[in-house]
Amino acid sequence: MNVLSAVLDIMVAVTIILVTATSIRRGMIVSIIEFVGMILSTVASAFLASMSSSLIYAQFIKNSIVETISRAILDTDKAASVSAFNSLPIYVQSDLLSRGINEKNILSNINGSDIPSAVEAIIRPTVVSLITKIAVTVIFTILFVIVIALTTKFSQKAHMSELSAPEKLMSGVFGFLKSVIILMIVAILIQIIVLLISQESVNAVNSAIDNSFLYKLINGVNIPLFVINLTMGI
Repeated sequence: MNVLSAVLDIMVAVTIILVTATSIRRGMIVSIIEFVGMILSTVASAFLASMSSSLIYAQFIKNSIVETISRAILDTDKAASVSAFNSLPIYVQSDLLSRGINEKNILSNINGSDIPSAVEAIIRPTVVSLITKIAVTVIFTILFVIVIALTTKFSQKAHMSELSAPEKLMSGVFGFLKSVIILMIVAILIQIIVLLISQESVNAVNSAIDNSFLYKLINGVNIPLFVINLTMGI
């Protein structure tokens, strides 16, 4: 396990401990309400993000990508495939390389069609996926803040008696579950950050995740991403 792997696992452990301890302090009823609210926030943010990302891409990003690729092909003396590939953002290049697509073969299956539009079609899933992940983190954060604000107001008005041992245990269980959901959203945020940095950094982070223990479990079983993939597949 390298240093970054240890950092990821420590982050997971600290988050679980803090959220669980906070839930025990806030009480069983509040913890259950917050957990249900977070589940609903997770599903709602994933559905809203996946349904809106394609529209956002078509309205605000697609034409810009086509124009960028067109200019790159016209403004250089390099081969069209090299110019088109090099004009793409780093995170798109990284994703294409992971799929076996590079500056030499990106145009291999175009067969004389409009190059900018054809390349745009190839990279569309990558860009839409990034938009979806960004939207999920933003929407979930907003809904999460609303849930916490409402439950805090409820706990201030409700009569909070001393918890029994079983109630503390249940509060801790729901606190643990809340921490897992929070960490799943954090994992999506880390994926976004990793996409926007260099390919070397991407490889380093992916290696750290593979060598981690706790974080790899969170990253591998990610409910928001499952809902996103399910919705986009409909």
